[in-house]
Amino acid sequence: MTDDLDVSFDFKKAELPHRLEPYQAAARELSQAEFAARFPEPFVLFRRSTLWDPLLLLARRENPGDRRTAIASFETEPGGVSFISPVQKRQTDPSDPHIVLGRHKSNDLVVPISSVSARHCQFAPPAAGDPWVVADLGTKNGSFLNDVRMVPGQPYDLADGARLELSDVTTYFFGAAALWHVLASDAELEGLIGGSGT
Repeated sequence: MTDDLDVSFDFKKAELPHRLEPYQAAARELSQAEFAARFPEPFVLFRRSTLWDPLLLLARRENPGDRRTAIASFETEPGGVSFISPVQKRQTDPSDPHIVLGRHKSNDLVVPISSVSARHCQFAPPAAGDPWVVADLGTKNGSFLNDVRMVPGQPYDLADGARLELSDVTTYFFGAAALWHVLASDAELEGLIGGSGT
């Protein structure tokens, strides 16, 4: 679980996107097997963007007893910012195995970009031998998987490196072992997240 990562994230609230740098450092320090053991869940890697809404990037204070929120430190770099999110259950109904991604703060993965729907898509963990799947939740702006528009409610299989376009946001899905290769190579990472951003 990412809670074990002994680094300072820009955001304290786990369902918000994380900065890439701590994961890059871990990929360079750990073997592939060690990285996958430390971070067993898959990840969504966000392509660089300038669309992140700093007013939605709220962070819980470090004191666990303090339930107030504060605006996170957030600077949009000229070409945009890239983030990463572990795909794991956090806030939605624990009896439902689906992991929900969307703009609303009650989702398991919060994407604070205005064109992303409040509840945009959901991931389902694999049954024995099956792949992870993703489904669009009937969004206004739609979702695309590897350039194919997703039919709302229909599950689609995910493979390492699958490109998900969620409205104006481009993301990539990776299991931890495959993500290790990407994070350990500046050239490969930049090839995925680079560009001028939008």
